[in-house]
Amino acid sequence: MLVVIANGMRFTVSCYPCPQKQEEERALGMWNVSCREAGISVLFPCIFSLYSHVGYTGSSGSGLKLRGWVVVKKKVKRRPPQVLPLLLLHLLQPHPPALPPWPRGARPPYLLAPAGRRPPDLHVTPSPSVPSPQLFMTDNGLRDWRVALTGRQAAQIVLELAVCGLHPAPVRGPPCAQGLGSRPTATQSWPGFLDEGEALLSLAMLLRLYLVPRAVLLRSGVLLNASYRSIGALNQVRFRHWFVAKLYMNTHPGRLLLCLTLGLWLTTAWVLSVAERQAVNATGHLSDTLWLIPITFLTIGYGDVVPGTMWGKIVCLCTGVMGVCCTALLVAVVARKLEFNKAEKHVHNFMMDIQYAKEMKESAARVLQEAWMFYKHTRRKDRGAARKHQRRLLAAINRFRQVRLKHRKLREQVNSMVDISKMHMILCDLQLGLSSSHQALEKRMDALAGKLDTLTELLSTALGSRQVPEPSQEAT
Repeated sequence: MLVVIANGMRFTVSCYPCPQKQEEERALGMWNVSCREAGISVLFPCIFSLYSHVGYTGSSGSGLKLRGWVVVKKKVKRRPPQVLPLLLLHLLQPHPPALPPWPRGARPPYLLAPAGRRPPDLHVTPSPSVPSPQLFMTDNGLRDWRVALTGRQAAQIVLELAVCGLHPAPVRGPPCAQGLGSRPTATQSWPGFLDEGEALLSLAMLLRLYLVPRAVLLRSGVLLNASYRSIGALNQVRFRHWFVAKLYMNTHPGRLLLCLTLGLWLTTAWVLSVAERQAVNATGHLSDTLWLIPITFLTIGYGDVVPGTMWGKIVCLCTGVMGVCCTALLVAVVARKLEFNKAEKHVHNFMMDIQYAKEMKESAARVLQEAWMFYKHTRRKDRGAARKHQRRLLAAINRFRQVRLKHRKLREQVNSMVDISKMHMILCDLQLGLSSSHQALEKRMDALAGKLDTLTELLSTALGSRQVPEPSQEAT
């Protein structure tokens, strides 16, 4: 039995001879699609695809053994050289086609197992939240795929096919075939371009950009990292597009913002050019939209180029909103980059503590000096000098109070920035001290209980000897 945790889902893979002999090859051929639809990382489809090609030789306490490959603690050791092309094929092709089921008794040409031995069946038990029809069919032994397909899954498939199938053909010939070299004037529109319906279909083709976050998620190191997936499954963290975006925002914020800004600039410029070419003005040229978009994006708005259609105004409005969001992200990234790190903050606080301590000593010395001068001139009855030194004394006292207040604030700030590790060490020391004192108290209580038991026995022995009469007294 092998337990696989992937995408927060727990799969139990059991290898045992199936009582229904006619379903062995079919269940074995369905494993590739089941693994990929469940979202298991590349390592497990490769291993079990090789299992379907090579054959099962048994299992031990150290891991799963396959003929030609041994998987022990995430290490793959190669034995025969003819299995290497199969692994390279599965690694280079993320979504290989599933193996078709072969008839009973027939051996495929790529099966390397001996003819006398047949691999056992694979029983996959996914969690109830897995929306995979293939896994549901395999787990419940269904033959009709329409039973496992829900209405939501069918709607998602139809919607994705409709979005990917949007590809309007040029019905009226090549666009902009006439008047390509001259720009339209204020009384002309773009000749031979798409009409309104074809323009909307062309803009709807941008819905395919939903594949970009999916590609980024699949090509990131999150889904292919076993540590990420295991720890995320234990902490119930789902690795989705937002997690990858936050990851890149923390690791490569500059590159992410640059790619996002350039992508939005080029995409919205092309959308605005398509929307504005239906108007009778010169805004629909790509060079004009490439100038208008960054001006609107940066919320400058010179007013030399303005949109003329309703769709163009909507695009400019969305561009302004996206510009505000990107500016906020840029400000947050720059502010975080300008902050002190942990070591720099400790050095700065240490140097400021030394500086404030010196200023406090100097202020205290000046207070004592001015107080002595004021007392000296008061005894000599020099009123002018006494008033001057009295003013200096009050100023020195005020300066001393200010420096002491700054030093106190710095100390409070440093104390509030105590490291978590230091707090953990302090708590561990306190817990250790409490446990040791508790053990010492228990030992003392046990010793006291033993002494009380001994004293009780001695008292009972003494009282018993007094109560027993002597034989001479009994005879008399």
